[in-house]
Amino acid sequence: MHKSFKVLSDPRIIMRVLMGLLLAGDLVVAVVAFHPFGGSAEDLQRQRDGLESRLQQARDSLAQTRRLSEKVKAARTAGDQFMDEYILDSRTAPDVIAEELHRITEAAGIHPGPQQYSQDAIEGSETLQMWSISMGFESDYAKLAKFVELVDKSPKFLILDNLQAAAPQNQAVKSLTATVKIKTFVRVHNSDLVAEVAR
Repeated sequence: MHKSFKVLSDPRIIMRVLMGLLLAGDLVVAVVAFHPFGGSAEDLQRQRDGLESRLQQARDSLAQTRRLSEKVKAARTAGDQFMDEYILDSRTAPDVIAEELHRITEAAGIHPGPQQYSQDAIEGSETLQMWSISMGFESDYAKLAKFVELVDKSPKFLILDNLQAAAPQNQAVKSLTATVKIKTFVRVHNSDLVAEVAR
């Protein structure tokens, strides 16, 4: 006990202990002053600014995605409306086409011959086909021009693909011999496709 009291009374040891305590206190103060836990006010402000910037980018991205989604919906709606209005249904297409061509030829003053139909698949589509309608007739130039104009203005989306006209060999005959090929798009139902495969 006397020996431990003697160690504590040694001024060198006391000074060393005091210096150690002061150094430890200075270190604690330095850590708190220069690197506070959680960062300095400037660090926290930078973090906040960065988070706000990322939040704004996320909001902008969300707004752009919503705009894109609305455009996709509008395009899908417009596409569906176009299909409903202009693309014929395979179940009614022959009657609709025959009726429309009858209306056009009658308005143009032409008496057409028999019509021939052919169907071609459209690459990349399982529900659409391209139908070709060929027919021949005799007509003068004015009636032929009227026919072409009426096909072009038809609400049934008929495409005049090919027209061949030949002048008569006999100069006394004023009519032209014409052959036309008209194309249109037709929507085919899955049940029709299954029936075609079965055949």
